[in-house]
Amino acid sequence: MISATRGFLLVFLLWIQPISADSQPMRTSAYHPGAKEEAVEWQRNLREDLWRILQLQPLREIQGSLDLNPEKISSRKKDHYEFQAIEISSTPSRRIPVVVTLPESEGPHPAVVCIHGHGHDRFKSYDKESIYKGFASVLAERGVVTIAMDVGQHEVYEEGMILMGERLWDVIRC
Repeated sequence: MISATRGFLLVFLLWIQPISADSQPMRTSAYHPGAKEEAVEWQRNLREDLWRILQLQPLREIQGSLDLNPEKISSRKKDHYEFQAIEISSTPSRRIPVVVTLPESEGPHPAVVCIHGHGHDRFKSYDKESIYKGFASVLAERGVVTIAMDVGQHEVYEEGMILMGERLWDVIRC
């Protein structure tokens, strides 16, 4: 009988394709230092590749015309800022819940997207008793606009999207 570890290793080794002289290079977008113009061109090409790989081109094309349409769900006053639960449009057919903090002082203010860790939700980065030590609350108390969203872990919500692309798009919308 094969142990679970040995079974995993066997499947892993069978899954890996051998690298041969005629196989495609693994790092097709590797950066090789050169002139400034070459670096700018490399960045442009890499960004285009990422939009394509993450399947975000259709959303990118409508980004400028897609309003956030914020809808306030609740609001409460905290020390030096207002804590709001709102919903925004991420795509034409999907809305996402977010938390926004707005300083009570006059702006302009810096802003930070506060992303929670695995297995948590948009409120966790504001919780001073959590492993995140309430970093989002600390920023809000210091006059920084913060926004936090739920980073889904396993489910794709829209047809034609991939998980990483969908999560990244939600962050971009924030």
